Amino acid sequence: MPGRADPEEAGVGKSCLLEALREASGKDHIWVAMRCSHFHTASAFHPIIEHLKRVFGGQPEDTAQQHLAKLEVGLGGFRTLPRSESVRVFADLMAVPLPEDGIRAFRWRSSSAMRPSMRSLHG
Repeated sequence: MPGRADPEEAGVGKSCLLEALREASGKDHIWVAMRCSHFHTASAFHPIIEHLKRVFGGQPEDTAQQHLAKLEVGLGGFRTLPRSESVRVFADLMAVPLPEDGIRAFRWRSSSAMRPSMRSLHG
C-alpha cells in the first residue's frame, strides 16, 4: 500500500512512539525494556522468554515439573484467560513440557500465529 510504513522497518519511529506512550501513561505502570540480540536470531521471543523465566522464578537446574509449578503459581493472579489456557500458552512459549494428562501443547510456527492469543491476554 503506497504511503504506508512497514512497522518492522528500521527508522519509522517505533522507539519514539513507545517512549511517548511510556511518558503519557504516568507512573502507575511498570515498564520493562528488552532488546533482541544477534546471538539469538532463531527466536524473536528470546528476551521475553528469559524475562518470564526470571519473573516466575525459574532456575536452570529446575526440573520440568518445577518449571510448570512456578509457571502455574505465577499465572495464578491473572484472570484474563482461564488458568489452564494461560498455562498452555506460556508453557509452550517457554518450552516447558506439559504432562500427558490431556493438556494440549500449542506449537507456534510464526509470530503472526501468536498475535491473536497474546492480544487476548491484554483484554
